[in-house]
Parts: sequence; C-alpha cells; structure tokens
Amino acid sequence: MSDVVLTMFMSLDGYIAGPGGEFVPPDFSPQMQADWSDVNVRASYFVYGRTNFEFNAAFWQGLEADEDAPADQRAFAEVMHAIPKLVVSHTLTEVGWNGRVIRDLPTEIAALKEDTTDPIVVIGGAGVAQSFLRLGLVDRLRIMVTPLLLGGGIPLFDGDHARTTLERTGCIAVDTGATILEYRVVR
Repeated sequence: MSDVVLTMFMSLDGYIAGPGGEFVPPDFSPQMQADWSDVNVRASYFVYGRTNFEFNAAFWQGLEADEDAPADQRAFAEVMHAIPKLVVSHTLTEVGWNGRVIRDLPTEIAALKEDTTDPIVVIGGAGVAQSFLRLGLVDRLRIMVTPLLLGGGIPLFDGDHARTTLERTGCIAVDTGATILEYRVVR
C-alpha cells in the first residue's frame, strides 16, 4: 500500500503563491534539486489541480526541448514526463501529458493506494492540497520552506481541515537557504 505525500514549496510566512497568484519558485541549486526530487522520482503518480497541471506541463515539456537548459534539468524533465499524472478538475475531460482526470478523490485515491507501493505525490496547487487535507487523504507532508516573506497570497493551509497531529520524520537544510520539512500524519 502506498502513501499519499503532499509536497509543496511554501514561503516562510505560509504562502505557495504571491499576492497576485504568481508562482514564486525557490532558488535552484543542484543540491536543492537532489534533496527535493528524491521523493518525486519514486512517485507512482503525481496529483495536480488544473492550473498547476497546465503550468507544469508547459514548463517541463518546454524545458526538455530547450537545448540551452542545463543537462541535469533536461534529464529530470524526462522523469517528469514518464510518471503518470492525475488531474483534479470539474471542467476538463482530456489532459494529455501522460495524465487523466479524477473527480471522486476518496474512492479513486483509495483504489490507487491499494494498487501500488510507491508514493502518490500531491504536487498542487493550493485547492488540491486543501481538499486532500480536508478529506484526510494525506499520509505524509514534505514542505520546502523558502527564505521569503511574501506578505500575502495563496496560503498552503486555509484552516478548513481537522486538527492533525504530525510526527517529524526529516529536516534538510538546503544550500539555497530553504529547509525541507518532512512529517508523517499520526493516525
């Protein structure tokens, strides 16, 4: 049986996007990519909301085709293409990029957890993350806290979920100043 791992970037003040909804990526370094990507490369599925899926599909497909991009980033784009994607959407019916639409989260995620031992990685965005938390579907959290104060924007945690006790399972200081925090949900 696999775990559902919520994995997101978050500013120190708790936002995953800026005041205008803009994505603010963490600073990149080879160490950051290695430390952050280890869970992703073992994923059985990635779970996205529609907006985040469309952004990532365009980014990774463009990166793989960009001959000026660093070789390690282009190689990681191949990993991103290969892993099946699940897109939580009420409007889309077809998504491409090795993906399919899901709507009934509790039923479909429970079936997928039984079918695989590799993690189901929830990449985002905020609405999908909050839905998974609200429905009690998250087994582990892996949050990269970036050394930024955005002062507003889209929060990762909206408070509309049950009180949840967590056990810290890891903490990695990254050379970019970010910290990767890992927790297991105590059931």
